Amino acid sequence: MGGVDLSDMLIELYRIDIRGKKWYMRLFYYFLDLSVVNAWLLYRRHMGQQGRTHNKSLLDFKSEIANYLTSTTNDGTPKPRGRPLRDQDCSTPKRPKLAKPKPYDSVRYDGIQHWPEAVADKKRCRVCSAYAQIQCFKCHVSLCLVKNRNCFKIFHTQ
Repeated sequence: MGGVDLSDMLIELYRIDIRGKKWYMRLFYYFLDLSVVNAWLLYRRHMGQQGRTHNKSLLDFKSEIANYLTSTTNDGTPKPRGRPLRDQDCSTPKRPKLAKPKPYDSVRYDGIQHWPEAVADKKRCRVCSAYAQIQCFKCHVSLCLVKNRNCFKIFHTQ
């Protein structure tokens, strides 16, 4: 038998037989089988060149690869089994996002240097909850300032 016939025979011994609706998945599994068989053949040749016996069958070789891929992380350490604990999941506990506090009423109603300032990102208006790209220069509160609704004035006068 030639090299192609031998390769086809070895692939057929322990073929990944997963049928799917996508045609390209069959090609992927075929190339995966082909690469494992070629790796096993190279392993046998390498062991023969070193004068050692190769007593690992193709099935043992494939199962060893599968065990290694499923039981280790990228750095070679074993993967922890089971569901991760909450303390291990993240180093700092997540706190819920809190709303920004309103400025003090003495600052809010003083009428000194409250200027509209354009910002790059849209945030919710503190009065009407619409999206606004204007915020108060002094209070740092997002507010609307449009033709039919002046939340900037309402916020600083009520």
